[in-house]
Amino acid sequence: MGAMIRLFKVKEKQRELAENANGGSHIKKQSAGELRLHKDISELNLPKSCSISFPNGKDDLMNFEVSIRPDEGYYL
Repeated sequence: MGAMIRLFKVKEKQRELAENANGGSHIKKQSAGELRLHKDISELNLPKSCSISFPNGKDDLMNFEVSIRPDEGYYL
C-alpha cells in the first residue's frame, strides 16, 4: 500500500511540473469518453467517399460532421 501512495505522489508531482512548465496554466483533463473518441478517430480508416470534419476545432471532439458521397450508382 505504501508503494501505491508514493505512485500517486509521483503523478501529482509530474502534473505540477507540467503546469509550471506551461506558465502555470490549467491543463484540461479529458473525460474517458473523450480519450476513447480520440483513440478511435486516430485509428479510423475512412474510404475516399467519406470524410469527417470538426466544425468547432480539434479541441471539441464530441461535435463532428460525417460526409458520405457515393462514388457510383444512382445517387452519384
